[in-house]
Amino acid sequence: MNYSVQHETRLRHLFDHRDTLVESRKVFAFDTAELNLFETVQRSEQFALRFPDPVIAIMLKGKKVMHLGQEQGFDFLPGQSVILNSHERMVIDFPEAEEANPTRCIALTLSSDLIQRTVERANDQFTRLDGASWSLDYCNYFLSNDDNLDALVRRLMYLYMEDVYGKKVLTQHGLEELVLRIMQTQARQMLLTTDSPNRHRLGEVLQFIRRNISENLSIDDLARRSYLSRPQFFRVFKQEMGITPVELVNKERLRYAKRILLESRDISQACFAAGFNSLSYFHRIFKKEERKTPMIWLEENR
Repeated sequence: MNYSVQHETRLRHLFDHRDTLVESRKVFAFDTAELNLFETVQRSEQFALRFPDPVIAIMLKGKKVMHLGQEQGFDFLPGQSVILNSHERMVIDFPEAEEANPTRCIALTLSSDLIQRTVERANDQFTRLDGASWSLDYCNYFLSNDDNLDALVRRLMYLYMEDVYGKKVLTQHGLEELVLRIMQTQARQMLLTTDSPNRHRLGEVLQFIRRNISENLSIDDLARRSYLSRPQFFRVFKQEMGITPVELVNKERLRYAKRILLESRDISQACFAAGFNSLSYFHRIFKKEERKTPMIWLEENR
């Protein structure tokens, strides 16, 4: 997640005075949610934490290893989020935290009433293509943030930390949008990882993209696969997935390109085999998605 110099300065100032080196905490309260900012500057293990309300944890800087229930520990990095139900216990390791490289994370607790109202409004106003209802899925808890979700988190941080005109209304709208975007992210990840995506009407589109990944894919072709007009396709796709059809195509091209990269170690081959028309565009999309260049990604995946 890319933060401005002002964000970084503000966060450093907040943690000038710490009570403890492990999970020093600053709290900003609101009617229906509470923003908790955590910073750690000392390596440690097995730090236990739980919240009385549903919580969305979002990594800002550094690395944690999260242990949830009986699940094996997993790396928790910037650009990722975890959503947990109320009172769910998390155990955290900080393998790299130090004074010069602090680990920072947000834990945003949401009231059940806020979540319920937002879910009900989504179901009233945004009917899903396959007839399923909108809901927060606490089993699908590990999320990769897109640019929209990252930008929203930055905006909420600003609203909580600064004296802003109309703060209450803006924060309430931002929290409702956050719940909706998380549901969209979960729907997208479920579609992309399911064994039988063609059971969903947009799954037919996904299967078509994967079968023709190296070809020039047009929006009209994709819309026909969903039996929708081009305008309907754009609207429904963005509503359900939270991204545009072009962004999905690029995600699938990158997924395929990374597989070719691991096999061939050849960036040009991976670029054109995945259907990208130029190396410069491939580099730009790769860095936007992975937050690193193809070369650095290759070096990290030897």
